[in-house]
Amino acid sequence: MAITFSALLRSTRDALLPIADELSLSEAERILQHVLRCQRSDLYLSPTRLVDEQQCARVDTFVKRRLTGEPLQYVLGIAHFHSLSLVVGPDVLIPRPETEILVETVLGHEMANYESYLDFGVGSGAICAALALNRPRWHGVGIDVSPAALRIARINCPPSKVKLLCCNAFSAIRTLSEAGRIGRSHSEPSFGVIAGNPAACFDFIVSNPPYVSDGEMLQLDDSVKLFEPHEALDGGRNGLDFYDILARESKRILAPGGRLYCEIGATQGQQVVDLLRRNEWKEIRIDPDLAQRSRVVFAVA
Repeated sequence: MAITFSALLRSTRDALLPIADELSLSEAERILQHVLRCQRSDLYLSPTRLVDEQQCARVDTFVKRRLTGEPLQYVLGIAHFHSLSLVVGPDVLIPRPETEILVETVLGHEMANYESYLDFGVGSGAICAALALNRPRWHGVGIDVSPAALRIARINCPPSKVKLLCCNAFSAIRTLSEAGRIGRSHSEPSFGVIAGNPAACFDFIVSNPPYVSDGEMLQLDDSVKLFEPHEALDGGRNGLDFYDILARESKRILAPGGRLYCEIGATQGQQVVDLLRRNEWKEIRIDPDLAQRSRVVFAVA
């Protein structure tokens, strides 16, 4: 039996109420837009348009998945980030608005036409994809320990602008830098030897590393705990494991005066600053998010 846009929107909204509450209408709109391949306005300007049984069945499948607590982004396979629609799945974290602040911080401070950068823990490729869109002459390398995450990042990142490597921490960087020019034209700067150090090849490093502490992992919302990859969240006992790596190791792959940009947990600012100071980083500062919580740390090698 056929059903109209208007009736399907109402029934989908009502079905989602137990899981989405006040967001049930918004989520219903997004599911119908995805399945019916229409704009939000079409749902209201063409209320009597009919939906076929196959489309209704697909909507029903998505609703049932959502009612298990699975995040809507995974249900649809799409997450919106910094004006982009990115492919996501349970092998990568869902990009958060806080990470858009990290991207905006980088874009606001890195003004050169040509830059080379490393994304440490590239995940879905959200950061690299946003930088590639806004700075088409920049070239980046994204590393991640998860082959499954990199498969998704390859969909989201333009291959001419972002090279992706599967490695643990910085294990592949020396090989990468010694390979010389990586995807650049003859007129652009090289990733090659800087100041006699073949590993010092990046202008800046950007990272949204795992930073959830052991105690916080136990308190995560079920939508995160049960569905998002723990290895992309778990920052060790105090949440600082990866900041320690970055503070100790990343200078050797930065050009002189190279910069470090990291997203941090709202309560980790002073601890991360202390790590950087102990490792003789300079010009350290913390930028807040829209709620005035510590969110991005910046430092100069």
